Amino acid sequence: MEESGRRYSIAQPPDGSFGSLLPNGSWNGMVGMVIRKEVDLALGPFAITYDRSVAVDFSFPLLVDNVKILGRRGRTEVNEWSFVMPLGPLVWLMTFVSLLALVVVTKLLGMIERKIPFGGGPGYSTYIRIIFQQDVEDRQSLAWERVMVCFWALAVFVIFASYKSNLMSLLAVRYISEPYQTWRDMVEDESLTIIQFANTAQTQIISAAESGIFHDVAEAGKRGHYRLIPVPGFVPVVDKLVSRGDHVFLAPFLMMKLFLTEDYMHKGNCKFYASSEGFMESHLSLVFQKNSPLRIAMDRRIKGAIEGGLYEYWISDAIPNVGSCKRPPTKITVQESLSMNDLWGMFVVLVAGYVASFVAFVSEKTAAQLLTRHKEEELNLLHE
Repeated sequence: MEESGRRYSIAQPPDGSFGSLLPNGSWNGMVGMVIRKEVDLALGPFAITYDRSVAVDFSFPLLVDNVKILGRRGRTEVNEWSFVMPLGPLVWLMTFVSLLALVVVTKLLGMIERKIPFGGGPGYSTYIRIIFQQDVEDRQSLAWERVMVCFWALAVFVIFASYKSNLMSLLAVRYISEPYQTWRDMVEDESLTIIQFANTAQTQIISAAESGIFHDVAEAGKRGHYRLIPVPGFVPVVDKLVSRGDHVFLAPFLMMKLFLTEDYMHKGNCKFYASSEGFMESHLSLVFQKNSPLRIAMDRRIKGAIEGGLYEYWISDAIPNVGSCKRPPTKITVQESLSMNDLWGMFVVLVAGYVASFVAFVSEKTAAQLLTRHKEEELNLLHE
């Protein structure tokens, strides 16, 4: 190829990979071509690792990148337990603790005021009726008891007015799940298969790990849950596998952004997501033969391109619309009828309440019958 009076040729490695160290000490991929002096430099960009730095020279770093998880976004769904979500766990707890404390304090003060053993004042049923917004009638209470009931009613009104408004909002929201955000999430799911580029710095680190999460990923490969794919033509492979929902893809975010943009531009959707957390952060550079004079000359030009913002501009120009699916929303608002699948949790609570009420009713009837029988037996003994 000739451009501006300069001639150069482009070569590709037979396996289409970046290059990793083999057990016999040789290198494959583009790194291997540089080491064997089949080419003067490799564009990559390549992650800087110790093993590579021993075999080749790196240019001034082009950028810092990390590995992320690419997964299939879930379908829109309503949280079936959304009716408990308008109030936080601490608010629920404090509401019931306040109810209990109010009943105890009222009974104690009533005992002091009326000289009745732990009695006097509104019963616990009065405060519970207020929670369920039922009427309350108590003409025998003293002024201070009525004040306590009044302030409890005001607090309950504020809490449950907020509950109602928040519940309406939550029922109109659909959640889109993005389940795999960490490597531990992947490893613990036995139904999931992890795919990654073959012969890269990342795969070499994983295969060499003797403990930790990287070792766990390598062990997943022994169980058939970790698969390596070639770099050439990876877009249709990833599209097919990850779209099924039982595969995730590990790759540098630079290449993942390209894939996300391709997905958006060609198909008009954001069915994939990239994990919010990144792993294996590394500097990416060009690769040269050891002690190559080209490296010094190229470093000056690379520094100038980076400091002038040219490299970032070239990346943005090469991957247009890169932000479209980079952070897609995980919540959307809709206006449609709710199905039983959306609200079954509420009916579970309702049925559980009916069952508990029936058990209490049977217990009370049984206890009353036993008490009546016991009294009758005592009367019979007295008459005898």
